[in-house]
Amino acid sequence: MEQILAFGLTQAQYTLLESAMFTIQIRTKQVSPAFYHRSVKELVLLKPEELKDPTAADLKKSFGYGRVKGTLLLLCDLSDARLDQVLATLRASSLKVDYKAILTPTNQNWNVPKLFAEMEREKAAYTKKV
Repeated sequence: MEQILAFGLTQAQYTLLESAMFTIQIRTKQVSPAFYHRSVKELVLLKPEELKDPTAADLKKSFGYGRVKGTLLLLCDLSDARLDQVLATLRASSLKVDYKAILTPTNQNWNVPKLFAEMEREKAAYTKKV
């Protein structure tokens, strides 16, 4: 299902994302740090209302994962044409995020801190080459 998972956004940033994606009918989900221990694949499958109230088990498991630094949008199940549309819509909005990633067979099994770490590693490698 086409959707965007948002990590580390403030409520104001998430509202901007929701508004922008509403215009092109893309579902968005804000993911709380209490769920960062879960795999990305699990988060994709959860309903938005399931992400609002973490269980005691989620809170316990998330302890030690801490908050990641920065903001990230994970773009899920988008065709090339829809991906282009999403990126154009994001560029036209005033929303600024640190990272954008696409759900892949490799990263679907990662938890959120691992996804952020890989994004940071890739950014460092890219900026080193430029």
